[in-house]
Formats: sequence, structure tokens, C-alpha cells
Amino acid sequence: MSEIAEPAKFHFTFRVTEADGTIFRQLLIKNTKPYLSKLALRGIPLLAFTVILVPTITAQYFDKLPLSAVLMTELSFAVGYLAAVAGLLFATRRMQRDLFKHTRSARELFDCSFDDSGVTVGKGTLVSRMTWDAISAVEDIGIIVAFWYDPTQGFFLPYHVFKDDASRIAFSTWAKERARDAASVRPAAAPI
Repeated sequence: MSEIAEPAKFHFTFRVTEADGTIFRQLLIKNTKPYLSKLALRGIPLLAFTVILVPTITAQYFDKLPLSAVLMTELSFAVGYLAAVAGLLFATRRMQRDLFKHTRSARELFDCSFDDSGVTVGKGTLVSRMTWDAISAVEDIGIIVAFWYDPTQGFFLPYHVFKDDASRIAFSTWAKERARDAASVRPAAAPI
């Protein structure tokens, strides 16, 4: 359900599907990945493993534990850690599905308009307007065209609003140019 009113105006009306939301979340994760602390992601499990391993190896060295107990301790930690990670991934996916079903995004119609001066995004009775300088990036991955305010916030247009790939590419190119042109005239932020 898309239409082009005139060359510099675009209007799209659509419903977001769960699959669309999943793809956007995956892009969001990709955007935030550089900000994750690798020390925390790798260091905390390594520290926990060390806290378990050092006393068990010390006890085995002083003949307080058999080697089989040390190996079972190491194996138990590894299995427990992998089970915790798998459980977290499963619970997160389930939570995201359940949240989507209970949000307005699943029920409301999105109404997005784009022109040379800016963007209007409507979802039910909620309407947001912004000029192009509010958009820091436009990302076309084929399945969706994402508009980012910053690495953790944005909105998207799903592929099914476009007539074909050529119209999606033409629109995303046009939108990228508007965002780039607006960023080039944006005043520099004052130092803190």
C-alpha cells in the first residue's frame, strides 16, 4: 500500500508484522554491538570459571579431590553456562514475541509521509514530525529501509510497501540524500 503523490513526496501506509519487528531488532543489535563491553562479556565468565577452577585444582593437588571431581566441576560449569545462555536466548525471543502481540505496533496502522522538508510518522493517534537533520542514517537492507535517529532509536519501512526493488532503491537513495544534505548543514554541537 504505497503511493507516490509527486516526485518529491512519498506516502506509505502499512501494518508491521512480527517478522518485520524481528528484522529491525536484529539491526538494532548490530548497531549496539560496538558499544558492548567485551571485557564484561568474556571477562565475567572467565573470572567465574577461575574462581571455581583454582580451588578445585588446588584441592586435587593436595589430594583432597580426585581428578574425576575436578573434571566434573569443569564440565558442570561449562554445561551450566551454556544452559544459562541458551535459556536467556529462548526467554528473550519468547518475551519479544509476546511483547509484540501486546503492543500498539501489532494492531495499529502506520502512516509515514516523506518530503523535502522532513518526515511524519503516524501510528494510530500518535504522530511524530521531524526534519531531515533528525535522521542520522538511512539503511536499506532490502527487507526493510531503516531510519536511525541514533544507534538505538529509529523506525523502518518494510519491503512490502514498495512496488518493487527498483522503487525501494530509488526511495532509499532519495532519503539518504536528504539525510546527508541535512547533516552537512547541521551546526556542530557545542563542547560540554
